[in-house]
Amino acid sequence: MFKVAILGCENSHANIFLNSIYNEKLVDDVQIVGVYGYDPIDTDAAQKLHEKFGVYVAENYDEFVGKV
Repeated sequence: MFKVAILGCENSHANIFLNSIYNEKLVDDVQIVGVYGYDPIDTDAAQKLHEKFGVYVAENYDEFVGKV
C-alpha cells in the first residue's frame, strides 16, 4: 500500500488523481493521506477537494512527515 499526500491543489491534477482513485477505482493500492495547499488559491482548491472527496486538508506539509 502506497500512502500519498498531494502537495499543491490549484490545478486539475489533484482532482483527476482523487477521482481516479476514489470514483473510478483505477488503483487499489494507494491511500491518500491528505492534501495541502500553500497559497490562498491552493487553500481554496484543497477545501473543495475535501468537500468533494472527504480528504484531509493539512495546515502545512510537515504534517505528512512519517506518514507517506
